[in-house]
Amino acid sequence: MEATIKREDLQMALKAVVRITGKPNILFLQTSNKGTLSIISNSTRYLRYRINAKKVKPGYVSLHTSILNELPSLRKDVISLKKKGNSLMIEGGTKLKVYCAESSKDEMTPPEIDSPKVVSIESKDVGIFRKLIEKVSFNAIGDDNNVVVKLINTNKSFIIAMADAVHCSFYYHNKPISEKPFSFITYLSMLQSIIPFLEDKSKLKISNNLLMVSSFNLLTTLPALQVGSDIIKNAKTALSKDNYKKGSVIFDLKKFEKVFSSISVVREGADILKMEIGSKKLGFELRTSFGISKDSIKCEKNSGKNMSLKLPVIMFRDVLNSCSFGEQIQLKIGKQEKFFMVSSSDKYYKVKSIAPLSSVQ
Repeated sequence: MEATIKREDLQMALKAVVRITGKPNILFLQTSNKGTLSIISNSTRYLRYRINAKKVKPGYVSLHTSILNELPSLRKDVISLKKKGNSLMIEGGTKLKVYCAESSKDEMTPPEIDSPKVVSIESKDVGIFRKLIEKVSFNAIGDDNNVVVKLINTNKSFIIAMADAVHCSFYYHNKPISEKPFSFITYLSMLQSIIPFLEDKSKLKISNNLLMVSSFNLLTTLPALQVGSDIIKNAKTALSKDNYKKGSVIFDLKKFEKVFSSISVVREGADILKMEIGSKKLGFELRTSFGISKDSIKCEKNSGKNMSLKLPVIMFRDVLNSCSFGEQIQLKIGKQEKFFMVSSSDKYYKVKSIAPLSSVQ
């Protein structure tokens, strides 16, 4: 195994490894006669990041990640690598002899997509996929890894559904991203880790057990969750129109942002935002040990009854952030005034988010 690579290319590859797979103990370096060097991780999930190389002799070597991560610190812009026996000779101004780690060549092989019903998503539709994921704003109550996300492609739309034990959000794109329907469940944090590396020519393959991303540089996989479908199913049930028969309130998001920023002078320590829903305006109040602040905005439309509500501050801000690409917010109150739904839309996208509340007695 032998190759000469640019230091900046190696650095870029290692950033991808950390972002997508964390810090595995062992990494593989594999060269090919096509003039490339691949860095491969196959610990928690599979990743291969390929960069251009010169003076290549095909082969492979495995190194401890801690050593490989330090190579971008070498003082020269070009780094040469050459395997000799059980060592890797490295030169980048400084000359190094690094002992190889024990490994098996089989560990470099990517997992297979085992389903006969593999859905392929071409580059032009991967762009839509990326844009919608980038719009996603969802903060878990607790550990981010507990946020379950389900990708749903129907013959009419593409949906990203997210939920934790407390609240949920559904993002819709008005067109499907594939002619074939599919659904895939994984963790939101894992899905978001690949987004910065999706390129114009990236492709996706989705099956029952894996989501695979491929481009010239990157090949990586996301394993499907074997649990989590019940969480999304329950969240979807909460979207039913039968749960919202009290009408709705529509208000301008930017006007609310200004008012909320203003009343937040005494926000520190505030857990509850009191909302007074009237026919022509929405009143807001924050009470803390520092004092009381009040303000209001115009109610663009109220098709329900006037009422007083208590909204959890953090939760309400989070669901509004989910709807930040729309100009107007529609607020609906659920049965027995125990939960609320906010929704928004633009020309291509819409979102619905649901969270709990308690009514003022």
